[in-house]
Amino acid sequence: MNHDGELAEKHLDRYGWFAGNSGNKIHSVKQKLPNAFGLYDMHGNVWEWCLDSTQNEKAKILEQRVAGKMNPFSTDGDWKILRGGCYDVKFDRCRSAYRGANAPSIVQGDRGFRIALGPILDYEGNSTKSERLNKTLNVEKFKLTLVPISSGTFLMGSPDILTAPHAMTRAFGNELITGSSDGTLGITDFSGQPMEKMADLNSSITSMDATSDKKWILAGCANGDVHLVDGQFHSYQLPKTEKKWTVHGSDHNTSFDFLEYNSDSSKILTSGLGVLPKLFDAESGKEIKLNTFPYIGCVRSRFLPNEESFVSVTKSGLLLFTETTRGLVYKIVRLNLKDIIDFSFSPYGKRIIISTKEGLCSVRKTPVTNNICIQDETKNLEQSPDFFFALADKT
Repeated sequence: MNHDGELAEKHLDRYGWFAGNSGNKIHSVKQKLPNAFGLYDMHGNVWEWCLDSTQNEKAKILEQRVAGKMNPFSTDGDWKILRGGCYDVKFDRCRSAYRGANAPSIVQGDRGFRIALGPILDYEGNSTKSERLNKTLNVEKFKLTLVPISSGTFLMGSPDILTAPHAMTRAFGNELITGSSDGTLGITDFSGQPMEKMADLNSSITSMDATSDKKWILAGCANGDVHLVDGQFHSYQLPKTEKKWTVHGSDHNTSFDFLEYNSDSSKILTSGLGVLPKLFDAESGKEIKLNTFPYIGCVRSRFLPNEESFVSVTKSGLLLFTETTRGLVYKIVRLNLKDIIDFSFSPYGKRIIISTKEGLCSVRKTPVTNNICIQDETKNLEQSPDFFFALADKT
């Protein structure tokens, strides 16, 4: 377990029962501290059935992630959402942003519900109206007392693997550009020099990349924003940063968990858990439209080094090779791995390393087959995957 995980587990121990402290059994309520609203056992002990619905296949939950959507509510599907975790799951499933699901007919001892009087939702169900209970209400028939809870908002989606700070080296490797969970973009070095703040992006920085010359820095945030920042800095005398453009995930019906430049820094590839990969022009921030991507359950996408292609991996273990001009998937490889969380290429793309949620790392030869050889007028040879080709009459 990493340091952030140890801190989270230690903190949760004060508020709820989970696999780390429950002794594998349910406990009476009010044995732990209440949360900020004065509610007990909101995390752990037993799952709580919620009003929200989802599709029968729990993997569909990932497809509902839309960055920036507040107070989401859905009636689409026959299963009901479960929240809060329970006594026999790890701490990372007891987060308020983690959603489980099951058929309402399932009867198990690790789940329950709370009686709550909520606001009336509109037809779309994605916004909260202002009418709400503002005083204590006694329901004598059932011997219940309902107390008011102050209003607030909830941002849907918060994958558990996106919690750690991010960093990358500068061109000469002795300086670090860092992005923190509080949204601070800064620079430091390996000697422990205090971080100099470059920009405040007002949301946790979940992904970072830079052009090959480190002139531009790309930062993606938990709220779905992507920022392109002037990153040409000299030593520690930092000039004022200039924001070039911002892309909002909600405008493109996606979430930006990971960001990456291609080899010449002309394109930006975005990807995320359960969302489709998208391409953007690095200079303007405009989306490069691709064909309809035919697969679900994508975990991450990366550019194939020095190629006009990108590769996506799915949680179920598929590698999908896609060319960038039209977005055609031209190769599919089955890895025979499950619960994949990340992958990466060697510098020249000849090897690929894949990691799984269970901590397994697998190194393999990249399955690239360039079947077409093209000779130009200077007798130079270029190889290309056989997407498709058409020859002009004069060629």
